[in-house]
Amino acid sequence: MRYSRRPGPGRPRKYGEDLKKLQAHVPESTYDALYEMKETLGVSLPELLTWLVKLARGNIEKLKILAQYTHLREYISKLEKKYSELEAKFLKLQDDYERVLKERDALREEVKALKAELAELKRQLKMSARERQAEDLRLEIYEILDKYGRDGSIKMLDLLKRLGYSGDYLRHAKEFLERWFVDQGRILVSEELGLVVEKDLRFRELGWIVRVAKRDEEKFRSSGIAEGVVA
Repeated sequence: MRYSRRPGPGRPRKYGEDLKKLQAHVPESTYDALYEMKETLGVSLPELLTWLVKLARGNIEKLKILAQYTHLREYISKLEKKYSELEAKFLKLQDDYERVLKERDALREEVKALKAELAELKRQLKMSARERQAEDLRLEIYEILDKYGRDGSIKMLDLLKRLGYSGDYLRHAKEFLERWFVDQGRILVSEELGLVVEKDLRFRELGWIVRVAKRDEEKFRSSGIAEGVVA
């Protein structure tokens, strides 16, 4: 922009003051609007600019408010954009957090299962050969009682057959009772197997009844399957 105090030829006297040359670049739309206003009003461009300045001076406070409003709108727009970005990051972090929680819970369950498996392996390692054999036999007999027994009982002969014995069943019965049971008079009790054999003097061992022991007949260990199946 350049200014000059020297009046040119035909300088207008109606302004009552010296003139200065004004040269500026404005947006094309503003340029077109100025010339459209100039033609509509039938005035020169200097006159139009002078009027606009006078009008602006009379509304300077409104113009300040308008400028502030424009600035605030731009600021709010930036804030809204920043808010949208932060919200997107928050939602992503929330999804990641929930995913991590699920993974943590799954790992906890896996660790819990592994600990239980490890505890069972340790228990089995501590067991003697007889204890392991008793546990396997107990499981097998309970399955037989559950599937083929009547009210949790079965005849000794039927039990031996279900266990896979063959041949001399009476000898097998005697050996079975001697290995696993303790004679308590009218019954034989096996703490290891959680079983009771009811004697019937009318029959030999093959006719005796094998059933699950009751708590008042024998105290069982706090651990193991026997506690869960004793009536």
